[in-house]
Amino acid sequence: MGSSLDARFYNLIDLASEQIGGEVIAASDDYFAAKENLIKPGRGEWDPDLFYDRGKVYDGWESRRNRTPEVNDWVIIKLGRSGILRVADIDTNHFLGNAPQFASIEGSDSLNEDPTQTVWTPILQPSALRPGRQNLFHLSHEGEVSYIRLQIYPDGGVARLRLYGETMEEPEGEVDYASSVNGGQAILASDMFFGEMSNLLKSNPPPNMGDGWETKRRRGIGHDWVIIKLGKAISPSRIEVDTTHYKGNFPDYCSIETCFEPELQDHKISSTAKWTTAVENYKLSADTNHVLTDEIRRSDPITHLRLNIFPDGGVARVRVIK
Repeated sequence: MGSSLDARFYNLIDLASEQIGGEVIAASDDYFAAKENLIKPGRGEWDPDLFYDRGKVYDGWESRRNRTPEVNDWVIIKLGRSGILRVADIDTNHFLGNAPQFASIEGSDSLNEDPTQTVWTPILQPSALRPGRQNLFHLSHEGEVSYIRLQIYPDGGVARLRLYGETMEEPEGEVDYASSVNGGQAILASDMFFGEMSNLLKSNPPPNMGDGWETKRRRGIGHDWVIIKLGKAISPSRIEVDTTHYKGNFPDYCSIETCFEPELQDHKISSTAKWTTAVENYKLSADTNHVLTDEIRRSDPITHLRLNIFPDGGVARVRVIK
């Protein structure tokens, strides 16, 4: 999806993600690759040399070759939060000669004790899939659903399924509204030479230095920055600036600015928004999750945050907690 999410994803949450409680309930067949992989983070790993007793190892869901006419494979997923689905991403990453030809999506607000007897409502009619890439579809169904059935025609492999939508459910406990699973978006950055800004908003712990936002070495005046749009307007109780894995290349220090601009178009945020300093001149350390509480200047609710790093470097995650 490039350096930032498509406009179709703004303020939407991946309701199927296992990170918010999504669960794969059943599948017609997952002989070659486990159905549970569909809702894991990332787009699926690929090792060309990795095989096991059933053949090539794929990081996704893959059924065996179907030899029965008029029969197709399917998988049922319980959403982490009920909601109205707006965009589907049926990602066939790494599945080239074994991708399905078509896929459809159906939804339901409840699941029969026998999942195959559930009454399903069409959400996406059978649609052509392209192998080895993300397949994005607008969804126009307005009903709220708690379960979905992905059908593939006739068989094959899908790496990941993302179901972006809106939910009325409020998550319990502390919530990171910068996280992409809670609707956060990284919308603009000064530089992303070594690492994408969208990595900042992942909810999983950073596995290595390649999974954060990192800028090139700045040789002139100025500093680097990134703007994050929160999933909801909040007054943060805590902000975390995590430099885990960044040791010889972490920023010297940072500052944080915030604004409340719920109606301002994203491309105008940098130049037009009325920014207020929330944290200034905060010294950073290598390989450390910096937890800021008392350092935050309390404010009214905010919709956006700008992290300024001086002069450059890498940050693994930013978390904005309510």
